[in-house]
Amino acid sequence: MKFFRFALMWTFFVSPLAVAASLPMTLSEARARVLVVAPTLAAARAKIRALRAEAHYKTTLPDPILGFGPQNLDSTQPTLSHDNSSSFVVSLNQNFPPFGKLHLARKGLDENVQSARMRLQDERARLIATLTVDFCDYYYGKQALITLRRNRHLAHVIARSALFRYQSGHGTLAGLLQARYAVSGIDDAIARLRGALAVRRATLMQLLSVRHFETATSKPDIPHPPPFVLLLKGLTLTPRFAADEARVRAARAFLRASRRDLAPSFAIGASYGFRTAPSYPGGPKAPNQISAEISMSLPIFPGQREDQRIDRRVARLDGARDQAAALQLSLRQAALAARAALQTADRRLRILSDRRLPEARTAFRAAQAAFASGRMSLVRTLRYARDVRSTQLAAWQLRSERAKALATLNYLGTHAETSYAR
Repeated sequence: MKFFRFALMWTFFVSPLAVAASLPMTLSEARARVLVVAPTLAAARAKIRALRAEAHYKTTLPDPILGFGPQNLDSTQPTLSHDNSSSFVVSLNQNFPPFGKLHLARKGLDENVQSARMRLQDERARLIATLTVDFCDYYYGKQALITLRRNRHLAHVIARSALFRYQSGHGTLAGLLQARYAVSGIDDAIARLRGALAVRRATLMQLLSVRHFETATSKPDIPHPPPFVLLLKGLTLTPRFAADEARVRAARAFLRASRRDLAPSFAIGASYGFRTAPSYPGGPKAPNQISAEISMSLPIFPGQREDQRIDRRVARLDGARDQAAALQLSLRQAALAARAALQTADRRLRILSDRRLPEARTAFRAAQAAFASGRMSLVRTLRYARDVRSTQLAAWQLRSERAKALATLNYLGTHAETSYAR
């Protein structure tokens, strides 16, 4: 009975999830899945929660100090029962840091939380870009593999024709060996491409946390990036740059908080003391006492300790500013490089699709007809076949490079969501 219940649960719950994960995925489905299963995003969310907790407990007032015990005991007979002036005191003291330090520290820690949020958004955008590149490489690599297999079939046909011509005395041994060498060259290219596809497939399976992965037959739908002029103007709005800007603000707040250590800190206390033996014979009838005090701590001789702490905060602020400036230049350079790669791929694809590939196919068909009628050698025919294959493979490679450039531009065109609070 238990086995039947387990099998029923597997059928209705686990099995559909496993089947859904093994179905061919489109690019949009893969994106939705990677944002759910990526462990780096879960780690980034956990870091945000940890920084929130740190901002809370580091910016609260220290716990008050509760004290109690005897006071003014007789040195010769230290007892509470027959000492005229002995009393029992209960006190409560609260320390306060320099004015404004907790507020500045909270501001810096909140900026650290904001930086972690921006890094989470950047990690989401980076994961999508990485998945897009790997997905498109795998998809177009499979298309290139289909092209190579077709060319291998064609090379086998030419090799059989060369064997027939050699056996009939109309061909040479060199031509036959050349045809077989072309077949082995295509086999080697197929083996290398299969190895690259296996690596890419393993990467995608790791990103998506699946045991089986295949792409759908439809062409990957990559969103078009924003206009390049707007993209360049919005580089300072990307999550990555916003994270560095939050780090700069945090370093500035921590520097101001460290300078507050040169200001005085305060402590407020109150105590209540009551007589332990008020009816002692011959003793004074002193009433119980209440006292209050305010103390101030002044850094009269701070020495080099505070100076070194301030110097360290100044260096961190300068480093954060320099890192933000370097990141802005790096993002601009990456955007210019991606745009140049996209334009180059588009121009070359246009030339290959409109001119070179049709011309290569027409020339190969003419070479095949001439070879069948004996008006062209086998070597020249194989050369025409190789031209068609290399043009097709170049087109698939350019499509993969174009997808990589689009993914990079989409990543750089992602704007930070300031209201994001997960």
